[in-house]
Amino acid sequence: MIRVPIGRYVDTTSPVHDLDPRAKLLCFVFLAVVSFFAAEPLEFALVYATIGVFIFLSNIPLKLYLRSLRSVIWIVALIVIFNALFTHGEVVFHYRGIIVTKEGLANGVVFSLRLTAAILFSSVLSHTTSPMALSRAVESLMKKVGFTLKASQTTGMLFASAIRFVPVISEQAGRIWMAQKARGTPFDSRNPIKKITAMTSVIVPLIVLSLRRAEEFDLALRLRGYDPSRERTHFVELRWNLKSSLAIIATVLVSVALIV
Repeated sequence: MIRVPIGRYVDTTSPVHDLDPRAKLLCFVFLAVVSFFAAEPLEFALVYATIGVFIFLSNIPLKLYLRSLRSVIWIVALIVIFNALFTHGEVVFHYRGIIVTKEGLANGVVFSLRLTAAILFSSVLSHTTSPMALSRAVESLMKKVGFTLKASQTTGMLFASAIRFVPVISEQAGRIWMAQKARGTPFDSRNPIKKITAMTSVIVPLIVLSLRRAEEFDLALRLRGYDPSRERTHFVELRWNLKSSLAIIATVLVSVALIV
């Protein structure tokens, strides 16, 4: 069974893994953006059918993608609640000044489905593309649109580093939380002051560890003589293939169907 932190690259073989990283970056970022144009049931059906096809072709268990939604479940719930309470329209529930409207519920569901789709598209990208491949994709695309070598390579490195550190920090936060809980930290306390204090016992060590990691990463780059202003060579060159072209065509067709 595959066990990886949220957002980490899964090294396996699949048609999605075989796509050129530049094609994947363009496809999934663009699909994540145009998914916010979906408003009707048929449009959402098209969006989630597209997600389902990519998930199926990625040869990665569905539960790994669903795990990426845990961190935003409260955001989704808040979107639905705020829209239901503060959108004017036909009242479907009224109790002691709390008014829920039909239009508010509909808007909340629509916004939640859009956000969920964008997160799933980004999860497919991060699970099927290594940080180094994403870095090279960003560099290559920036060079093609006219950015300087230094700007392209620096942005690519920052992009790859950020993606690589997200699952690491998430894993560290989980370990710190478990350690503090084992020491009796009252995370479940109903007292807001105690709860804030308990969360501080996780946040402060996490910030310290993150800064230490960043410092170690900077030192490693310096020791290896990294210079963003010099052209770097690569053992494996990026090569565009037919699958990548088909993925771009499919993305364009889905985008046109959603926007037009």
